[in-house]
Amino acid sequence: MLDSSATPLMMNFIVHLGAGFNMSEMQRTRRGLAGSLLGAIALCFMLSGCSSAGLVSILVPTASAEDRRIAQQQLDEFCKELNVGTHIDKRIPDVEGFEVLANATYDNGRDEPYTDSALDGCSLGCIYYLVKGYAYVENHVEEGWKSSAIGKKDFHTGPGKYRHAIVPRTPEACAVHDRIIRTSQTLRGYVNDYPELFKDSCIGIEKVSAFQSRYAYQMHFRDQAVQLPSGLVARPTGTRVIDKITGEEIAVKLGVAGYNTRVTNQYVAACNQNFALDVAEVLLPLAGE
Repeated sequence: MLDSSATPLMMNFIVHLGAGFNMSEMQRTRRGLAGSLLGAIALCFMLSGCSSAGLVSILVPTASAEDRRIAQQQLDEFCKELNVGTHIDKRIPDVEGFEVLANATYDNGRDEPYTDSALDGCSLGCIYYLVKGYAYVENHVEEGWKSSAIGKKDFHTGPGKYRHAIVPRTPEACAVHDRIIRTSQTLRGYVNDYPELFKDSCIGIEKVSAFQSRYAYQMHFRDQAVQLPSGLVARPTGTRVIDKITGEEIAVKLGVAGYNTRVTNQYVAACNQNFALDVAEVLLPLAGE
């Protein structure tokens, strides 16, 4: 945006710079808008160096309250047709463990291979699932995955299949846990919140050749984007639980975000923003919470 120190005289200069001089009324009408825009950009650079954000705010409009109201109305209609919300076909009792699928985008439909993926299922040894009472949690780290540089929070060290569990404490079994807890405030927080669970135990990790879990949980997936008549782009996003044997989705919680790429504040509407489904509502842990 223009520097706040711009005076009325400077603003008047923009108008004259853009409109030009000694032109006919027709020429002004035809060239005034482009000239004013160039003038505003020029003055922006002269006054404040014109940051990229400031330049974008000149070139691209901002969605108004009315724009948002119309967008939300259209998105609500789309969400109603899509039957957005929580749908649990069945709850599975006495579940020992499950596989955590990586976050992914399915631009060709949820039954087709993903077009983009986070390449792994969970970090910190899947502790946020293990404390719910599951005996184990599995995840697949795909080729191309790289460890995070911040805090080295990943128990897995490379591509492959892994099984995480809370195991009796030994120096060997707890080596990775003890290394990560030194730098991870999140892991320390979980351990402090469940003192009895971790009194003589830690998170252990094992690389396996095959998974033993029947069910899979995907904490975040995105479906193919749909363009609505107004130009609003709707992107369904959700959480799901899958029976890996039958391929059936036994639970889905779906929300939709609406974007308008023609404005600076592109995220303009949403329905059912809280699309996160707690896996323990569907796969009831054997030990309970």
